Amino acid sequence: MPCLSKDALALIPKPIGNPGLYESGNTGSFVAPVNAELDVHILQIGSVSDSKQGRAQFTLQLNSNPHPGANGNQYWTQFVQTNDLSGGQQQSVLCTWNINLTTQDYGLTDGDTQCVLTSDAWGPLPGDTASLVAYASGGNLTLAAVLPWAITTPDAYSVVTPDVYGLEASRTWYSIDGGMLGAGNGSIATFTKSCVSTTLTALFNAVPVNAYVGPGVITLETNNLQSVNTPFGMCAPQGAEGVFNYSSCTATFDQVSSDYTQGQKACYPGDTPVPPLPPGQSQGAFEDDGTNMTFAGTNAHVCPGGALLIGVDAQNNRFLCSNAFLLPQPATTDLTVDTATHQTFTVGGNNVSVHVCPTTSAMIGWNQDKDWLICRTLNISGFVPVSGQNFGAVTVDGPPGAQVPEPSHGGVNMHSCDTKGNGGPLAMFGIQASLNAFICINSEITPRLN
Repeated sequence: MPCLSKDALALIPKPIGNPGLYESGNTGSFVAPVNAELDVHILQIGSVSDSKQGRAQFTLQLNSNPHPGANGNQYWTQFVQTNDLSGGQQQSVLCTWNINLTTQDYGLTDGDTQCVLTSDAWGPLPGDTASLVAYASGGNLTLAAVLPWAITTPDAYSVVTPDVYGLEASRTWYSIDGGMLGAGNGSIATFTKSCVSTTLTALFNAVPVNAYVGPGVITLETNNLQSVNTPFGMCAPQGAEGVFNYSSCTATFDQVSSDYTQGQKACYPGDTPVPPLPPGQSQGAFEDDGTNMTFAGTNAHVCPGGALLIGVDAQNNRFLCSNAFLLPQPATTDLTVDTATHQTFTVGGNNVSVHVCPTTSAMIGWNQDKDWLICRTLNISGFVPVSGQNFGAVTVDGPPGAQVPEPSHGGVNMHSCDTKGNGGPLAMFGIQASLNAFICINSEITPRLN
């Protein structure tokens, strides 16, 4: 896609720095991040509007720390997605801003700022997850974005910009901040009835002495959300899982609007007990027609007792559950409410993106309207899997899928991963309801009871 012209760039609301929070540079030794990532999860939202631009206007900002140049000027790089009205219609713009803070030049004269139009955009919806990933390499800055509020596909874009102010070469990039903020020019994004969870991650190829990861404090764009957990701070880098010789810093902070009425300390409450199994329920498969848990003020049908979900009659909201294996009763904190994880599978001869649980977990519940998966982690026990299928291996079932009798409704069948419906080792890992396709995972982790 073509980059926007300088004349078009001049019309876009600019991210503004906070002069009182410009940093003079880290006094200790440090290494620049290999990459930085912002993930914004819209858990609940009524509306969002900008104090200067109007309805559904905002930015996603992933900001470096200001850094000194050899000429004595202060420089700053901001990686930004803007929902913008400057062109006379609502559109989405992805930009890497190279900013000379000393001269207040936004890369339009003595630097280089690049932007691309991504798509006409609508307002964010509950369940949306947007991501920005930025990295510096070979004298360039690259920004990639996945934007769920794009009206048309594709929803993934990138922009490459010369690193004219030496963010990489100067080795003075040691902090990231940002979030979902006002649309520009120091504006405020005002949310109603909203709960937003934001994660910032920096990956380093060594362990820096100091690293800061947190919400947008260097930019003048803000929002009206209130933090409900520890939002930021100096980070002690940890070894990055699965990445040899790298370290990472991660901060996750939940924020709510003042009219968010759930009375919770976080977007997903951690104090709701998992419903117990029905009295006298024996090990095996059983039908559940209405056990619910509440997540962020929203009910989700779940298998009680942390039992695994192995079948669904979506039309009648009936579940087939399995407690055939010795799974411990989970705490609510052991559960994941997944709103956005997808993997591609071949369904009916076509490649299809299917909503699935995180790796090494399986479904215990589902909210069909919001397409939320309620997942629990499965710990590998070391027992030999059945039928030669390794633990965690997944298969596609459907359409139309294996049909088994519903225990409480004679003559009625439901789609099940477990072809016998007796609590076998296959549980649901994901679902594509419109195609009647299940993703089934080998969940056998402990021996059955005799």
